[in-house]
Amino acid sequence: MSALAAPLEEHCRSISSALSAELKSAFAFVENKLDGIQATVTENSKRITSLETNANFHEGHFQDPESSWLTLTELCAKLKAKNTDLEGRRPRNNLRIIGCQKPLSHTLYLFWQ
Repeated sequence: MSALAAPLEEHCRSISSALSAELKSAFAFVENKLDGIQATVTENSKRITSLETNANFHEGHFQDPESSWLTLTELCAKLKAKNTDLEGRRPRNNLRIIGCQKPLSHTLYLFWQ
């Protein structure tokens, strides 16, 4: 019986060592994949944090656009009224003749000589 047991024990050891090597290889492969996933998750986490920080920063700039728009509309109306008033005060714009050509000064000069 011991003659039969010795080869069986040797065969079991070889199978055991082959399985052990295969399991180690599989675990190393899984560990490498998990390390890659961990690195990707860490990188994505940093990007998300950065995006959230930027979103919070820019949120302050767009808090109340309607009130800003109303303020700018009022300012624009005031500036248009002021511009119209100032243009009305200019002495050159008191009288406008439309459709008549302006005579050239040298033509009149030659005519009178």
